[in-house]
Amino acid sequence: MMMDISESSFGMVEKAGLVLVEFYTRRCRFCKKLGYILREIDREDASMMIYTIDFQESEELRNEFKVDVSPTILFFKEGQVVDRIEGLKQKL
Repeated sequence: MMMDISESSFGMVEKAGLVLVEFYTRRCRFCKKLGYILREIDREDASMMIYTIDFQESEELRNEFKVDVSPTILFFKEGQVVDRIEGLKQKL
């Protein structure tokens, strides 16, 4: 299930198994394209939680995870970052 979260609800990420977190901005055209891809992935694979966070409203999290580019995807496993993708990538 894909869900928009905030800094205050970020604890959900640490409690879940495999999680994808996208940092996005509302006006970013690459973020919009990535949103379509993430929704497709969400429909195809329910084993991974997908959360989105507004880049401009999450300064504390951006600093904590060194997120400087929008969109950025962080992959978490049991609360730990295991991989990251910066910018728009094609679905493989």
